[in-house]
Amino acid sequence: MQPSFFDFDNLNDCLDQHNDPLSKIDGLVDWAAFRPVLGKIHMSPTSNEGRPRTDTLLMLKMIFLRHYYTLSLQ
Repeated sequence: MQPSFFDFDNLNDCLDQHNDPLSKIDGLVDWAAFRPVLGKIHMSPTSNEGRPRTDTLLMLKMIFLRHYYTLSLQ
């Protein structure tokens, strides 16, 4: 059976086998330490309408990946 894109059970094992730098970075960086700082700069929603906000820690990780892989916003 071919693994799907959303097969997260074996994803970390597969990345570790290929010496993926992202799993090494995830092991080195204490991402939870950023959450209090991000909580201070994250504005509270003014209403409950619309789409739920994206987790600020997830957004920080996306910004890190953008810089790590030298990706642009365009």
